[in-house]
Parts: sequence; structure tokens; C-alpha cells
Amino acid sequence: MLLARTRFWRPPHLPAPDAIGPPPPLVWFAGAFALYLLAQAFGGLVALALTDAPVSPDAPPDFQTLSVSTGAFSLVAGVLSVGAIVLFRRLSKRAPEPATPRSGVAAGLLGFLAAVPVLVVVGDLSALMHIWLAGARPDPIAHDTLHLLLDHRADPMVLLLVGGAVVGAPVFEETVYRGLLQTSLVRALRMRWLAVALTAGLFTLAHVGSRGGVPAQALPQILAVGLVCGLLREHPRAGLSGAMVFHMLFNACNVVLALYLVPAGGSV
Repeated sequence: MLLARTRFWRPPHLPAPDAIGPPPPLVWFAGAFALYLLAQAFGGLVALALTDAPVSPDAPPDFQTLSVSTGAFSLVAGVLSVGAIVLFRRLSKRAPEPATPRSGVAAGLLGFLAAVPVLVVVGDLSALMHIWLAGARPDPIAHDTLHLLLDHRADPMVLLLVGGAVVGAPVFEETVYRGLLQTSLVRALRMRWLAVALTAGLFTLAHVGSRGGVPAQALPQILAVGLVCGLLREHPRAGLSGAMVFHMLFNACNVVLALYLVPAGGSV
């Protein structure tokens, strides 16, 4: 019934080219690139201003410095993301956000409930593949941020990490990838499914090798999340707010599951 209710896998027919909006695809792409660079630059400057000293490249940052940096980046990235949404709403008929964000919140919630079984199956199959190839069970905590959260769960500063993971990252990433980048690909390729798939692929690659990245066995699930968020963004009743809600719920569930799998004072 949930699948029939959400129907987020069946976006409507693509409208005429001029119905997407006057900015050409390159403008949407440039907006995604500029938002990413501005968030990194200003987030880094604010984090540097709030911490005692710059972090040495030869030593990992201490937990409090990392927490403050994460909180500062999330705040700056969130403000810039909202600004980008407002700007592109004024420039284009196809705004990064639907006309009724409330319906997007509901669609994101229903979409998440409908997609949970798929995400669980993808995660289990990835774990089985890892066991088959490596001969060992993968670490169930498949993210550096989650490890930090568990190691410092008693520290009040951990709330900055949780806020960044559950709210800051979804708002920023969905604005960059689904709101701007995916729109540029839809506009350029005129093939909605291909645009969704390409954006999800780039979203997955962005989680490889960076600080706080995920191991290989977790990438299929990240790809599945990117695909569902892309479909939600394309649906008029979900839009960008639906993709953000889905992403927030996914990250929140990962935090809750990590706390459940590793009780206080325990180990994985």
C-alpha cells in the first residue's frame, strides 16, 4: 500500500524545455559547483575563527575541534543552500523546491518507509558479498563520523556531529546534487532517468576516499539512497524537500542503529 501511495518511482512526463526555466544547464551546474566551493571556503573560515588554532596536517584534529568545525560547516552550508534555493526560485520556473514543501515532507516520509526494505536488502547483499570476497564480516559501523559519535557519546559536543549528520549534510548535499546538479543534467540530457542515475553515481563517488568516507561495502546502499532521492526530487509532490527528508531519516536511522549496535562502554 505504501508503494502505491508514494508512487515516487513514476515521475510525470518531462515538460517542454522552456517549462524547466530560462537558465541554461550550464548555469545550474555552475550553481552547484559554486555552492560547494563557497560552503567549503566560508565553512572553513568560520571553523578556523571558532577554534583555538589551525589543525596540523600531520595530526588528526581533536574531538572538540572537529565538532566545532562540523557544526560551523553545517550552519554555513545550510544558510548558503537556502540562499541558492531562493536565488534559483527567482531565476527559473523549475525551482529547486516544490511549491508546497509540506507535501514534500509527507512524500519524503512515505518514500522512506517504502524504501526501507530495499535499503535493508541492498545492505545485506553487500555484506554477504564482502564476506565472500574478504572472508570476514564487515564493520557494521560503516562511517567514520559514526565511530566518532560512539567514541565520544558522553561528550555534549557530540550533538554538533549529530546535527551535522542528520540535518546539515542532507540539506547541503541535496541542494547541490539533486536541486542544482540533477536539474542541470535533466535540462541538458532531456532524459530524466539518466539524469537521476548519473547524479546518484556522482553522489556515491563523493563518499569515497574523503574524510568521513564510507567503505566499499556501504557504497551500494549509498547509491540506492541517491537514486531514491533523485526520484523524489523529480516528483512534483516531493521535490527537493522530499529528498531532504528522506536523506535526513536515513542518516538519523544510521545514528540510532549505531547506538543500538554498540551500547555504552561496549565495542562492535
